[in-house]
Amino acid sequence: KYQACKKFKEDRVKSLRPWSEFFDRSKFTVPGKLEAFSRINKNLSHFYSNYVMVTMLISVYVLFSNFMFLAMMVCSLAAYYWTRMKQQANEPIVIRGKEFSSTQVNIFLIVFTIFAFLYTNGSSTVFWLVTLAMLTVFGHAATREPVEDASGSAFAAVGTQFL
Repeated sequence: KYQACKKFKEDRVKSLRPWSEFFDRSKFTVPGKLEAFSRINKNLSHFYSNYVMVTMLISVYVLFSNFMFLAMMVCSLAAYYWTRMKQQANEPIVIRGKEFSSTQVNIFLIVFTIFAFLYTNGSSTVFWLVTLAMLTVFGHAATREPVEDASGSAFAAVGTQFL
């Protein structure tokens, strides 16, 4: 899994477009309704890696603006990881001298995670994360004049990645 994440990161970094091109203010205009969809279609494929980076930066900002939510979710993930490692090693799960079954621990973790999500206002955090990311990405893609690729197709670069 680590290698897959590393490869994804390397591919995204290689395909980043120059930020000067991404933020070129002379290329922003207000499109017509139908033109906006065409721009979004072309710009999403052309600036895909830039949009991934912008979304990651927005995610970091939103998550750190609700630090309690971030801390609780990290604790939940760490607990899931710990119990999974114990289960894979066929070791008993012992907490404070008492042995628990995998089912008991998993039910407790699910209930704890749901409670922590609700207690730390996770639905609001996720809402703002998704809303800010979508507004930023689609706002940029709709107002940025598309860049014509050398091949003439906006999907030429993206389509070859999956072949």
